[in-house]
Amino acid sequence: MPRKCQGAAPLPFSMAQRLLMLFTRHSESVGRKIIRREDAMPFGLHTKDTPGKGRILIVDDEASIRKALCLTLAKVGYDVVESDDGATGIAAIGADDNPLMVDVVICDIRMPKVNGLEAIAYFRRQYPSVPVIVLTGYPDIHLATSLLKQGVVDYLVKPVERDKLVACVERAMERRTALVQH
Repeated sequence: MPRKCQGAAPLPFSMAQRLLMLFTRHSESVGRKIIRREDAMPFGLHTKDTPGKGRILIVDDEASIRKALCLTLAKVGYDVVESDDGATGIAAIGADDNPLMVDVVICDIRMPKVNGLEAIAYFRRQYPSVPVIVLTGYPDIHLATSLLKQGVVDYLVKPVERDKLVACVERAMERRTALVQH
């Protein structure tokens, strides 16, 4: 099951729940903050008029890597959703008839169930305007070249420096914005 990073509200899965969060003020259980229409992250592309920097889907089987990426990106203002394998990532982005809209996908290669190559192929085929960044612990120059030719935005090797990761995500966000505006 996909998870939001560090204490964020659970992912809404139906259109009714999403609309409720967007257009009403509510506070429920302890720990949940009031979400006003003007403060809500819209479901779809991040724009200059929306709060935060955008939504990132992290697909990696290593919990420690997901946590580090999640904390790093959340600290600089991104809304982060994490999945622990390719199958969960695909399920998260394509849930129900109203898919979770993300601005960038960061995906590992070697994972159980559905591996990163299969997940990346799915993301590129179904959501071609969403940039994909590969983050792997097993660098392979031939695989990197092949993935970059297929449209992957960047190929990073673990462990990645914080500044390099943030810069890479920012470039991917710029590409996403440019693709959608044209």
